[in-house]
Amino acid sequence: MNAQKVLDSDLLRARIVSMEYDEVTESEVRRLILEETGKETPENITIYHSNDIDAIHNSEVYSGFDGTVIHIYDEVQGINQMYTIVRGSEGTEKDSWKPKDWIYNGMAIGAGQSSAQYLDTLTFQSEVSELIRQRTPNNISLESYGIAHSLGGNNTMNAQLTDGIFDKLYVFNPAPPSVFHLAYLDRDFRIRIMSSFGIEHDFSQLRSIPPDELVAFGEEYYKSRIDESSIQRLVIKEEMLFGLLQMPGFMDIGEGEVISTIDGHDGIQKVAAAIPDEVIFAFQEYLSEYAEVYNQEGFDGFFREMTGIRPGLMDAISDLREIRSRETPYTLQTFVDTVGASARYSYHLILSLKPTIERLKETIPQVLSLVRTLRTHLLDIVEVMVEQQVITFEQGQELVEAVESLEAELNGMHSDVNKMLTLYQTNVMFVPIGVLLDDFLFEFETFGKRLEKVNKDWTTIQTYTSTIVDYFHVSAEAHKMDHIIDYLGKKSGSDIYKVYDPESNDMIYVHDGLTSEALLDKLANVNLFGAVGGTSRTNRSGGQEVYVNISSAIRIFRKGKEVCANLLMELSRMQQAYERDVLGDDERRKQRLRQQIHQMEQNPNVYQRQFFGQTTQVYSIRRISVQEFIPALPQTITDSFEEFFYHYRKDLRQTTILIEEMRVAIETLFEHDEHISNIFKYA
Repeated sequence: MNAQKVLDSDLLRARIVSMEYDEVTESEVRRLILEETGKETPENITIYHSNDIDAIHNSEVYSGFDGTVIHIYDEVQGINQMYTIVRGSEGTEKDSWKPKDWIYNGMAIGAGQSSAQYLDTLTFQSEVSELIRQRTPNNISLESYGIAHSLGGNNTMNAQLTDGIFDKLYVFNPAPPSVFHLAYLDRDFRIRIMSSFGIEHDFSQLRSIPPDELVAFGEEYYKSRIDESSIQRLVIKEEMLFGLLQMPGFMDIGEGEVISTIDGHDGIQKVAAAIPDEVIFAFQEYLSEYAEVYNQEGFDGFFREMTGIRPGLMDAISDLREIRSRETPYTLQTFVDTVGASARYSYHLILSLKPTIERLKETIPQVLSLVRTLRTHLLDIVEVMVEQQVITFEQGQELVEAVESLEAELNGMHSDVNKMLTLYQTNVMFVPIGVLLDDFLFEFETFGKRLEKVNKDWTTIQTYTSTIVDYFHVSAEAHKMDHIIDYLGKKSGSDIYKVYDPESNDMIYVHDGLTSEALLDKLANVNLFGAVGGTSRTNRSGGQEVYVNISSAIRIFRKGKEVCANLLMELSRMQQAYERDVLGDDERRKQRLRQQIHQMEQNPNVYQRQFFGQTTQVYSIRRISVQEFIPALPQTITDSFEEFFYHYRKDLRQTTILIEEMRVAIETLFEHDEHISNIFKYA
């Protein structure tokens, strides 16, 4: 390693990761480095975005991968460092309703059968590393660091375990690596498993191995191949993904700390541990059915195959309803004679629905099997939820009843689909169109009513298990970067700590426990009380929590100094113009006049003819004496200018003092914190 890491603290790295969910810019990176380190930022900072890399952005199937590389280079300080930031899961992709990250979570992390974002992580790192080497002198070796959160943590951990692409990887609340997923990604690891456990080269056979033995084998395998300290984790105990370690197949690998941040909340570990392996494996097997189409066609193909719903299905059903509402049961021939194209269109629609109905016959039993497995073990899971006070006993009963009803309705929907398929056993072209529409729409309406009941069951689950949502909401909030940053800012445990605005990513210093008298005493010699910021609630000791937005103060300080400097430069330019073009011109005119007077007095004979004309032979000028009076510029001119310059310079001095007083007030309030002083120094 050539120099100290620029992003040298968990708090700074966490704020950088949080910025990745919005947009990483050079100016914001410099701001965060200054605020967290109190040091002058390095000379060159370059940003590379994944959507600018053709190998990722122009791929046939977009995986949902998002990342940024921050390259920091300073030859004088010996710095040449790249930081790869990989974003975690988003509810939906930007500019799209499609939850590609969460589908990848289920398909890759859950079922262990997708590699798209993992491969994009490797590609992004490789492509940008090559660009940096091409554009940067090679006199300082390039250091590579990874920073990631959630799904991004899983992708980067997998990449580090298989390819060791980082000198050091820092992950926040990562989805832990799965032994099943790594067996899918890493051919050498998969072969080692097959040979060690004596199973066939069939991915599905992995689940025949006891999960604990497979996890132990995987942890030993990878810990022997990499320096485990190259993966540094910061995990909130109460966050939702930490509970995955209680489920089969997930490995505990890497160094770092697991911290508890929410009193009275134990996280979801016990609930996760109560879910039997059979249920987890059922979920994995269900998703694995669609792994191939997901890998080839992405979310669109996955959704189509999982639901059996093709584009235009509901439009076709609506068209048939509309046609049936205005027609009578003619035979085909009379119907053609009467309405012609409308009949042909009706038969065409009915025939076009057959592949979708056939697909539903396949997909509904798969969903039904998953629900049936869940229902079999639900009583035990609910018992743990009641014991952990996640839900009440009555809510648990409602949950069980809703799942049982869901199973019954899925059974009925499967029966309805079979009945619809019987309508195709006879050539529909020989069935009167009205009869066909009646029969088909009757079965479909029955199917639709069952689907409505399924939705009603789901609504019941949501209504009677709101406390489950609340309980898991706490774990979901603990998973977010905002929660991690909030914890790290308050980590010192002193009366002075930091919080961060989740919207602006601004750094806010908080001084807790100040009484009004103490606040006034601290600022007794400071003129600018308004610079301190705002006070919030009174704490138990009767003091105030005083909040100061340091980021905002730095912006004001920096902009104020810049504006004052620009105004002073402009005022100096105007004063120079005044002195040159007004005072200077007046003085130059006077000087020329004095020169002329002096020349006249020294050479009187030159003016002989001008005074006496042709009588120069009679009269002769011996001496000329000029008694001059040259008035000064009128005060009406000079006073206006002087007053203008005086008042503007005075205002600038007062503004500069005001800005400086703001800095002094903040530093005084926080007891001359050296870090804050340095932030202002390098602002």
